[in-house]
Amino acid sequence: MTRVSIKHKIDYSYSHKVLLSPHRFRLAPQRYTQAIIDGYSFVLRPANRLYWQHDVYGNKMARADFDAKTDFMSVEVTLEIELTSLNPFDVLVDDESQYFPFLYPSIVKNALLPYLQIVDRSSALTAFVGCTEKFHGETLSFLVKLNQHVSNHIRYVHRLEPGVQ
Repeated sequence: MTRVSIKHKIDYSYSHKVLLSPHRFRLAPQRYTQAIIDGYSFVLRPANRLYWQHDVYGNKMARADFDAKTDFMSVEVTLEIELTSLNPFDVLVDDESQYFPFLYPSIVKNALLPYLQIVDRSSALTAFVGCTEKFHGETLSFLVKLNQHVSNHIRYVHRLEPGVQ
């Protein structure tokens, strides 16, 4: 096991006093990960009303409502976690899903429908997805090849501009 301590702090300063609109912060860890959360703190200044909620995806988030004008805002999150090693290939693949592409049972397909609809039909995306047709076959092998394909076609651009990216 590996212990990790993460601290994130960001300070905003404004040239004059402003009234901040409600803010939503999604800086809380999900409880159903491989990490064991030993400690978590979220500190927001200036003093305000803070409400803990869950979004539609089950993510924990804080909503802050501000009462008075301010010339700064500070957000600080501290997280202490214990990471356990995980074999990403130690998964159970249902019999009907051993080979890709596969057909979903109708009850599952209905639940997944928002994720199965194609919204972007641009030529670049169509060409990118078209290249993956040769990956069809055993599901885990398909996923490995798909991830490699994505990794080979996406690049990171290092930006040196100051401020939050």
